[in-house]
Order: sequence, then structure tokens, then C-alpha cells
Amino acid sequence: MNWYQLSATQLSDAIAKREGTVVEVVESFIEHIQKKNEEVNAIVIPLFEEARKEARILDDMLIRGKVKGPLHGVPVTVKENLNVKNTPSTWGIEGRNSLVEDDDPSIKRLREAGAIILGKTNAMQLLLGCETLNPVYGRTTNPWDRNRTPGGSSGGEGAAVASLFSPLGIGTDIGGSVRTPAQFCGIHALKPTPGTIPQAPPEGIFHIRKETAEMSSIGPIARSVEDLKLAFQVLAGKTVEEMGLNGLTIGLWETDGILDPSPSISRALHEVSELLIKAGAKVVRYSFPYVKESMQGFYGLMCPDGGEGMKKTIGESKKEFAIENAIRTQSIHPFKRKLMSFFLGKLGQKTVSEIILPFTGKKDEEAFQSLVQKRKDYQKSILLDWKEKGIDLVLCPAFPTPALLHEGSKKFSYEGAYNSLINYLGFCSGAFSYTLVREEEQVEMRNRKDLVHQAAMENERGSAGLPIAVQFVAKPHDESLVLSAMKWLEIQSQDRKDYPPAIISK
Repeated sequence: MNWYQLSATQLSDAIAKREGTVVEVVESFIEHIQKKNEEVNAIVIPLFEEARKEARILDDMLIRGKVKGPLHGVPVTVKENLNVKNTPSTWGIEGRNSLVEDDDPSIKRLREAGAIILGKTNAMQLLLGCETLNPVYGRTTNPWDRNRTPGGSSGGEGAAVASLFSPLGIGTDIGGSVRTPAQFCGIHALKPTPGTIPQAPPEGIFHIRKETAEMSSIGPIARSVEDLKLAFQVLAGKTVEEMGLNGLTIGLWETDGILDPSPSISRALHEVSELLIKAGAKVVRYSFPYVKESMQGFYGLMCPDGGEGMKKTIGESKKEFAIENAIRTQSIHPFKRKLMSFFLGKLGQKTVSEIILPFTGKKDEEAFQSLVQKRKDYQKSILLDWKEKGIDLVLCPAFPTPALLHEGSKKFSYEGAYNSLINYLGFCSGAFSYTLVREEEQVEMRNRKDLVHQAAMENERGSAGLPIAVQFVAKPHDESLVLSAMKWLEIQSQDRKDYPPAIISK
């Protein structure tokens, strides 16, 4: 029996019914990982012996008629930055290799529910970027195309779940870090409302301020929406209610007005919109107001100190290109920054000149707190906007293009507002892998002067057959609505030949 092909929910049921032992399930996953992990480099800290020991304990409990929890005996993987007792949490930094003394609160909840931690997965250095590589563990590749990235920063989790190394992965998301891997790897992810799932503050990390961390969430990644629901209930300690879509008003947000999504993603949005209408929902066109200004605020909060925090965190470690670029951009002298923004704008580099360069420099405390307040004001304004327009849910892209080529993010300095805006707002959302790019959708219809648009075109070439996703966005603490919409779409999609999770699981 290839237990590794089953979902977390299926494994939980099979173990409870004694159709297989926990030891058999764990060994099935370990054997599969040992055969395939070298190809993608997803699991970088294997915990196989610990998993085997825990499996025997959990089997003994079943013999005595005891069940630890809803994940009894289910193997899971977790992102490298999450503290797992007696393992390092390096964040991709050389020399940061001391073993942590305790589990993160999220890991404790997994264990209390009976989950078995199979290993820790690779992440982008400092968790900053939409690729996954660092000098400690190397590069992770995409199971769909080894020349492309699985996304980031939770790309190791995306690759692991898509490679059937675990049915359920746990990542973190401050700007799309579970949703981008979901799109790139053909799986699903939930970004809960920040603070819903507890996380211990990391030690020795100086580039993320407390106010910035308030945009971050721990979230599950899986091939099954039911598994996302199960994981969320365990991690958040909440019950997910099933909600119907009939009578809901759903806003269709097709473009952020800065970087249009690829044709395949636009097609997916329209197909899903038609399905929603048939289900009794009202679909209306919607655009978040002040997108450019909100992205300026997001980058301002992410880059508060001129790169000093990054330098202090990374120390003498080798820096990946994304981190080198981030530090260089943040440390530009204010006068030079204004000059560069002006001339880049004249040269057609509007994305960088208007959104990134002017707002990534060092800020005094007053300027930083002003950005914090603007974020709070923006959230209030959007909640009011939704109330006035009767918006219950928004349907939008999860990322503007299919999976990037390795180092494709060097010029792709702006990834669209589709992910980061949701973090900035503190809303919850889910990325649902829906379909594959078609041959005729590899077109070049972008601004050739803008480097960001050029990068998008380069990544769209040769993308036929790659998975793409749509995203459902809801107000804070409306995870039940997001998961209900995703579950409904899963039922509509699961028999299609181009449904990515079904292709993976065969």
C-alpha cells in the first residue's frame, strides 16, 4: 500500500480503522522521501528516527484503545524557521546552527493532535523572496519543472507536499509565502488571519519589527481542502463551519492595475466566476482602492531601518542575491534614492521607481509609526468599503504568473499586490490550485520597457502545463468562509483532467 499517496484526512481515518499501522504509514513516507528528495531538495532536516519512535508509541496507544487526537499517526512536515525541539532554525543563515530547546506553539499543537513530524523543509534565506534557496541547504526545485522554483519563502513545503513527501505542510506567510508555493506547485494553502495561530517570537532576528510581524501568519499547505480545514482546526483551536455560497456577493478583482496576471490566470478567474454564479452567488467587479499607496506602505513597513537589521541578522553568512539586493536597495542615500527614482521613471521603470525605491529607505520612529497607523486606517476603510458594497468575499489571482524560472525573481522585484495587500490588510485568504497553463496562453502582452514586466514575460515563456491558482479573500477571522469556498470549488474541479492536485496524487 502506497500510504504516501493519501491525504491527511484519509490517513487519519485509515489509522483509526486499523487498516494500517502508524509504523507502516511512516515507513511508506520515509521510503518515498529517500527515493525522491534528492531531485527537489525539499526536506533538509529529516527526522526519520524520531518519527519511527513516535509511530511505535502511537501504535501502542491504539492497541490500548486510545487516540491522541484528530491527526493521530499522520506524518507532517514543517518549514525550517519553525522551532522543533533539538533541531536548528537557521533561516538559511550560516553559523546559526544551535539546536532549539523547545517546540514552537504550533508544533506543540500538532503533536498534541497526534501528528508525527517527518522533517523540516527548506526556505528562502531570511524568509524574504518568492524563491527557495540559501547557503545552508542549497536550492529547492519545482516538482513540475526542475528549471523553475517552487516559490517562496515556504517553497520547501510546497515542493514536499507536491512530491507526496507529506500530506500536510506548515509554513509562514508575510507576503504570499504559503500561497505562492501553492500556485507554483499545484496544491492549496490557507493564510489565516494574523495571530490566529500562535507563534513564538524568533530569537536573533532583527530585520522584522513587531509591528511588521503583525502582517505574518502561520498557515497549512495541502493537496486537499479538507486537510487545510483539519490543520486549521488543530492549529487555531477553532471549529470551521460549513457555509453555502448561495446569496453571497463576491467581488472579482482581476488586476491590481500595476502588473496584470497572465492570460491563464485571467481565464481561471472568469471560469470560477461563472461557476460561482451558477451556485447562486452574485459576482461583481471589484478593485481595492489605493493599491499603489498600500504597496508603498507595505514595503515601507518591511524595510524600516536601511538594511541594518538584515545585516545584523545575517552576520558573516553568505547572502543570496535577493538579500544582497534588498540590503543594497535599503541602504541607498536619500538624495541618490530620489534621483534614481526620477530617472528610472523616465526610462519606463515605473514599478520600481514609484513603489519600491522611494519607500524602502531608513525611517525615523515617527515616520515608521505613521506607516503603522496608515495600515490600520486602510484596513478600516476597506472593511467599510466592503460593508457599503455588500462584499462577502473577493476572488483574485494568487500570483500574477506561473512558476518563476530559477533566479527569475532577480528582475521580478514586484510580485503584484495580490498577496502582499492581503497581509497588509490583515485579512485571511486561501490559494486554490485550479488549472494548467495552455499552449496558447504563453503570450507576450506586457510593457517591454519595464523590467518587472520583462521578467513576467520571460517566466511565461515555456509555462504550458504548469499549474496556476485562484485566491479567495475574506475579512479577518472569516476562515470558515474561505475554506467553504475552496471546498466548493474542489468539488467542482476534482474530476477535471487539468486539476493539478489530482494529477499529483496519481
